[in-house]
Amino acid sequence: MSSRTLTTRNITKIAILSLVSFILMEFEILVPFTPPFYKLDVSEVVIMIGAFAMGPIAGIWMEAIKNLLNAMIFGTTTAYVGEFAAFIMGCSYVVPAAYIYQKHKDIKSAIVGMLCGSASATIVSTITNYYIMIPAYIYFMGFTMEQIISMSNSMNPYVTIENLWGVVVLGTIPFNIVKWSIVSILVKVLYKHVSVILKKF
Repeated sequence: MSSRTLTTRNITKIAILSLVSFILMEFEILVPFTPPFYKLDVSEVVIMIGAFAMGPIAGIWMEAIKNLLNAMIFGTTTAYVGEFAAFIMGCSYVVPAAYIYQKHKDIKSAIVGMLCGSASATIVSTITNYYIMIPAYIYFMGFTMEQIISMSNSMNPYVTIENLWGVVVLGTIPFNIVKWSIVSILVKVLYKHVSVILKKF
């Protein structure tokens, strides 16, 4: 963490926002037409607001703390592969968005940043789900590929391709488009209000 980010005030903000994000992470909902093992939460809203205020490095720390808290308190079913993948996917959204915003700090750069972050997260999520997440579910939780496809098909009848790319293309990509669109809209609506509170710390 840079010396500019590593201040007592920012450390306090990072700790508080990480805790709030961790709490929000536990409130998950299913997204129609996407596999049931993908659940949407809005914990990245808090982290994105914090990263806009303090920079991308602070965003990385908040992602790390949130996922570490989740693993420590609730444990893991994927030998921590899932938690690591969640950290990577979260950072792939937050870091590009915060980096772009820091250049100009106006509404246009915030929107462009979140669009780039959404695209980045969708690409990273597609890759990590194909090569890491879904294979980890199969290996550690005893699922078969047929069960993964069947679960996906139960939510999205278009998932009929008998390979993993069918699940990823028709499940992962739509899920991420929905998730990051919702997160970005909420950040845009809430940032000014929350940033006023953050400045008082």
